[in-house]
Amino acid sequence: MRTIVAIKIERYSMNHRVQSSIFLSVIMLICLCSACVTTQSDSSNSLQIISHKMSSFAAASAGRQSTAVVNGRAQNIGSTSITSATILVEFFDEQSTVVQTSSATRQNLGAGEIWEFAVETTGVDAWKITKYTIKTTVTP
Repeated sequence: MRTIVAIKIERYSMNHRVQSSIFLSVIMLICLCSACVTTQSDSSNSLQIISHKMSSFAAASAGRQSTAVVNGRAQNIGSTSITSATILVEFFDEQSTVVQTSSATRQNLGAGEIWEFAVETTGVDAWKITKYTIKTTVTP
């Protein structure tokens, strides 16, 4: 009877170590690739991205939800208010396949005002995200 208990404890211990190591590997991969990003906006767009970075929170086991978030700052560099500003983020995997698209919108952004934004995606494949693009659109 004691042997069976010891085997069950060892199996749990091994599974826990494997899950932890997979989790840490995914986090390290995401951190290494977080600089893989491009930004786009048209020349008449008065919304300028000042800074941005991606964080990812991977699930500890298969089939669970994971999350990727792009946090950043954008500034209205125009001389008038922006009625509506949208930041669209496309999230890609290592093979440059779109995993998900998500956006954030802000109403009434004054001239010179800075917007601290967060664009998030959650799903079973969010842990695969290694790079992203940011596009901005405005309604004057």
